[in-house]
This record gives sequence, structure tokens and C-alpha cells, in this order.
Amino acid sequence: MAKKQQQRPTCMFCGSSEPVTKEHIFRSSWKKNLEVNQDLVLLPGVERKFRRYRQDDGSMVRDTSEDLFSVIVKRVCAPCNNKWMNDLDSIVEPWVFNPDDDDNRCDPNEFRRWAIKVALLRIHYDAPMAVEPEDPPRIYAGEDIPEWHVFIGHTAEPEHRHSLCGIGPVQLAIGGKAFGITQVSWTLGHSLVTALRVHGIDEVSKNCFLNFRQYNGVRRGVVREVTPTATE
Repeated sequence: MAKKQQQRPTCMFCGSSEPVTKEHIFRSSWKKNLEVNQDLVLLPGVERKFRRYRQDDGSMVRDTSEDLFSVIVKRVCAPCNNKWMNDLDSIVEPWVFNPDDDDNRCDPNEFRRWAIKVALLRIHYDAPMAVEPEDPPRIYAGEDIPEWHVFIGHTAEPEHRHSLCGIGPVQLAIGGKAFGITQVSWTLGHSLVTALRVHGIDEVSKNCFLNFRQYNGVRRGVVREVTPTATE
């Protein structure tokens, strides 16, 4: 009996059936320019660990000391990888290297698109079905997605972190979440980005986002939002 041929995965952004490539979530060339040493010990007592948990019972399935720049997603075609995604990385690169320099500010719309692109890749790395199905094609088409809220900040000491968290049930049949919120955060050197995706207009979804903003306000603005209407 002939073996059943496996269907080739399509690009999560453009939908192309061209062979997918290995896409680094965080531009690998940044490693030599950023202070993100894996052995960084400027924060005593903080473990440099990357952990994965089962979605059904919350038990740990992975506990490694993973390099920030080795995090790879294999669901992107070469044209997307080498063209618009690479262009976005280049646009934000000056800000990533020095977020305190006012001359390094970039177009806020392009910055939001970059941040959402990174967030989508990071979600797919851990929980592919949690990605809202319509989000990758919209980013590919150059659209803004107002359900995504992008916040930026800077750290006093160079850091290297990336995390995914959230609340709300994943719709396993069609993907995305029925309601709730998804948060992706990362730090590259001194630059900090937090991207929040609100998954509905119900009270749970709205309150999750409001709680984040309230906490940020109590902390006197640890991060600032880059809104869809921002001019800088």
C-alpha cells in the first residue's frame, strides 16, 4: 500500500505553498551587537531558563537554558522571510540597539507591524492554535490590527527575555481564542516590547486589558503604548 503523502505546510503569512524556511523570531545578526550574554548575571537570583508547559494540565515538559536567538519557527516561506519581514527588522534595528536615542525613532505604523509580526511568531512557537487565523494575512497585507496593543519601554540593565502568557480558551477546531487576552513580551538589550492581543469585546477580554493598563499606571508608566494613530 502506498504511503499517504503528507501535505506541505503553507506559509502562515501569505499562504504560499512554497517550501517553508527557518525564520528566527529575533534577528540572529543582532546577537553580536546587543548585550544579551546568556551568562548575564546582573540580576542576582534570576534563573536563565526557558520552560514549556502542557496546555491540558499545566505540567512542565521542557526546562532548558535556551539562547534567545536560537528560537525558530518553520512556517514562513523564503519570499516573506527575505523581503518584508527582513525589511521590518531593518526599520526597527536602530531603536532596538538604542531605545533612548531620539534620533533612532522609526515610523510607528511600521514599528507596530514589526512588533505584531514578532508576537505572532512567538505565539506560533509555543501554541500555534492560539494564533488568530486572520492576523498573519492582515500583517502580510500591510494592515494594522487595532486588537493588538503594543507597548515599549527600556531597561536599566541589558536583558534577554521572551515570554508568552494569557487567558482564555483556544478554539482548537478553527484556531484563535473565543475570548480573553494573549501577551507576548521580549527584551533585547535595553529595549523592551510588550504586545497584547484582545480576543473579544466581552467583559473578560476588556477587563484583562484594563487590568494591565491599571497596573502600568500604578507603576507610573513602566511602558508606553504605540497606538495605531501615533505619529512618532
